[in-house]
Amino acid sequence: MWKFVTPTIISLVLLATFYGYTPLKYGDYTFPMWANCLGWWVTSASVAFIPIVAFSKILTAPGKKGPQIARLLKPSDSWGPATDQDRMRAEHMWASKGYEFTSRQLKGNN
Repeated sequence: MWKFVTPTIISLVLLATFYGYTPLKYGDYTFPMWANCLGWWVTSASVAFIPIVAFSKILTAPGKKGPQIARLLKPSDSWGPATDQDRMRAEHMWASKGYEFTSRQLKGNN
């Protein structure tokens, strides 16, 4: 659910921000347009690569796009704690919360 709800909410917030945009002011001083553009550029530069990389991964994935998109939305096999000790700690933490994970699943060795 998070993979659909979160991007939708972020997109709506971004669209609302653009829709309600007014030039930045500080008291009676209105900042010049170049300063506003610089601020938007710095803000967007930090997140712009997320959709760019996502689209490039989708476009370059071999095979039919539907199953490839579903595969790309899941964590890779190497995702998770790096060391055996950390994997065991994570397994213990998740088990204490009622989840059933094994070290094999945490390692991603399916």
